[in-house]
Amino acid sequence: ARTMYFYDPTNESLQNINNQYYWGENLIIAPIVFEGQSQREVILPKGVWISYHNLQNYQGPGSYYMPAPLEDIPVLVKAGSFIPTVNGLQNTDEYTSQNLVVQYFPDRSQAESSYTLFDDNKTNPNSLADNEFALINFDGSYHNDQIQIQISNSGAGYHEMTERKIVFEIFRIIDSPETVLVDEVPLQAYADLQELEMQESGYYFSSSDQRLYVKLKYNNVNASITIEDIFINSIELHNESAEEISIFPTPGADVLYVKNLNPKEGKVLIKFFDTDGKAVIEKFSDADFEIKLNTSSLRSGLYFVQITSKNSTTTLKWIKY
Repeated sequence: ARTMYFYDPTNESLQNINNQYYWGENLIIAPIVFEGQSQREVILPKGVWISYHNLQNYQGPGSYYMPAPLEDIPVLVKAGSFIPTVNGLQNTDEYTSQNLVVQYFPDRSQAESSYTLFDDNKTNPNSLADNEFALINFDGSYHNDQIQIQISNSGAGYHEMTERKIVFEIFRIIDSPETVLVDEVPLQAYADLQELEMQESGYYFSSSDQRLYVKLKYNNVNASITIEDIFINSIELHNESAEEISIFPTPGADVLYVKNLNPKEGKVLIKFFDTDGKAVIEKFSDADFEIKLNTSSLRSGLYFVQITSKNSTTTLKWIKY
């Protein structure tokens, strides 16, 4: 755990924060500190940060009020981060790096990112001095609807080091990719996660939670994953193409129109989010000058309407009366 000014010690706005903290460099934790608290202010440093729970983007620097139920306190992930995890871990004695689940949060705002995982045999307290350790390096890039992940090892390694199984859990993927390659060899697609778990390699796309799972056997030499024709879903708080897209009427009632002044080939994804960040309407539509949406199922209140194409994402506020 590190203070909020640890990585930016000259930033005065971060120097007196004592109720949230970094967990490593890529996570910010904002715990509940008052009885009965159901939301709280979270102060973010510069960059784009992603809610771990609802996967909404927040642009920093800035201050945001976020839902904070006890079971889901605010946790923010730096855009582009790799977060190594191990399933079913009850205590640190059970930890092993032989079966890793590496969560990856690609985002347009962070086209290149990297992470280095330290690994040794867990028993030698002098592994650094004895040069008996390995550094597992993850380098990710997201360009032109393609994700590439490079995996490499550095360090001398250690005697007990063996082959690893790595699953990459990639968040906010809208549709199944056209191709997934490991070292330029296509992987087999599987129908569910349980089937993938029984294989040595392959991939599975979960449309319900918009996640792509890519599994490979890693023998501690360089490896490359290429995912082609990928489509990332993110709620952007800055709107690069807002001048081209409008919604009306606003406020409105049971029908909403999306007007696109510059439609391009392909489909657009339209999502409505309530103020808690929950997606309440989700619809694919052909890109057209005007799209009609039925909003009769929504309650009165404020919503964020996100329109995502292959090249841009726009988020607009809409009020239903």
